Amino acid sequence: MTFDELYDSVEALDPSISQTSMFGMRVLKLQGKVFAGAAGDSATFKLPKDEREAALKLPGVKPYVPMKGRPMKEWVEVPSEQGQEWLRLAELAKAYVQTRLDAEHKA
Repeated sequence: MTFDELYDSVEALDPSISQTSMFGMRVLKLQGKVFAGAAGDSATFKLPKDEREAALKLPGVKPYVPMKGRPMKEWVEVPSEQGQEWLRLAELAKAYVQTRLDAEHKA
């Protein structure tokens, strides 16, 4: 799967998803909050702890480190070899961000 295919699939499920650039990286946003991004041939996803730990058990998946020595604690980087997992992980990431947005609106 390519990042364009991922975007098309996610956007088809939820037209409120937008694609834009941030720090030179293509990203997917829900209500202005990033939940997935493209990193070379890999995709990155913002996941809650349990899903992140499960994703890290997949071959080739690692914590996302955009700058040397600075891993992003909620993010994983998933190589294109695991592209069959991208849509599932994007849906989990979107749900995670939606939950956080809902909590912000209640506060």
